[in-house]
Amino acid sequence: MIRLYLSLMSKRKIKSPCVDVCKMDKLSGLCRGCLRTIPEIKAWKGLSRKEQKALLADIDGRRGRLDQPLIAPDPCP
Repeated sequence: MIRLYLSLMSKRKIKSPCVDVCKMDKLSGLCRGCLRTIPEIKAWKGLSRKEQKALLADIDGRRGRLDQPLIAPDPCP
């Protein structure tokens, strides 16, 4: 039973880091909501669990390196 449970858990999909903000920051090339590049966003569904976990770790690193979050109101024109 434990093997079956572990097997099923290892096949579960990892939730996308998308937070429905979907605005690209021109300077960094990152989405202001999920901190992914356009190629990373497009590739998400085709990535293996291992690759998705690695990308999530990269996103956490990006979040830690940014002085301020990218989710910010656009300046008034």
